Amino acid sequence: MRGEVQAGLAEMREAIALVQAMGCMVLYPLFQCLLAEALLHAGDIDAGLQAVRAGQAADHAGMGGEHEDAELLRVEGELLARRGDIDAARQCLGRGLIAAESQDAQLFAARIRSALSAIPTPQESTS
Repeated sequence: MRGEVQAGLAEMREAIALVQAMGCMVLYPLFQCLLAEALLHAGDIDAGLQAVRAGQAADHAGMGGEHEDAELLRVEGELLARRGDIDAARQCLGRGLIAAESQDAQLFAARIRSALSAIPTPQESTS
């Protein structure tokens, strides 16, 4: 399937629907996060943000593991940055970093720091 983006996205959506149908919602926020990241790489920012919001809603409802909130915020921040909403992206990533650090989730904190470093600072974007 390498390179078949739309087919891969369709399979991911089918898997998420199957998880929902089975009532195995503990994985739902994680799967939405993975879908959002795939949509980011495919360039479908709006659909990626919808997937993030679905994952966040499920996570806030008590579904999912303990680190999905930080990862969902990272992906949301990257989507917002890609859309050009730099301030919102930085805020989102900042909240994600706080969440990751409060959970001692070093890998997720490192991923968020990496995403933050890829966003231009106000001085870099004006020069």
